[in-house]
Amino acid sequence: MKKLLPTILLGGWLICGAASPASAAKGFYLGGDLLFNSISGDFNGVDGPEADPGGGIGLIIGYGFTPAFALQIDLNVTGHDSEVITGAQTADGTYGAFIIGLKYYFQTNQPFQPYIHGGLGGFVFNMDDPVI
Repeated sequence: MKKLLPTILLGGWLICGAASPASAAKGFYLGGDLLFNSISGDFNGVDGPEADPGGGIGLIIGYGFTPAFALQIDLNVTGHDSEVITGAQTADGTYGAFIIGLKYYFQTNQPFQPYIHGGLGGFVFNMDDPVI
């Protein structure tokens, strides 16, 4: 996929160039994810499109109220080769997810910081029209 190389480059920059070590703290924070997603199951009670696994990126925006408690928003996008009917022409598909959640760190100011993260979110899978 043509979109994969820019995704990998941006994700690599986020991890290598802009990332800092994880640390629970007060105030705003920003982070990134490199994602790999395999889509399966059904969509609203009907079989969904067949989609090959795909890679993507994620953006994390958060605010730490205390060193142990934070509000976090996750935005994720992955790209996939997809088909609606088995054997049909493939088309590019995009999976996007949005999650807003609360994060609690059990140990603050330690090199290893276990946490629990829970929230609510949603997703969308959009497929371009196949070229016939």
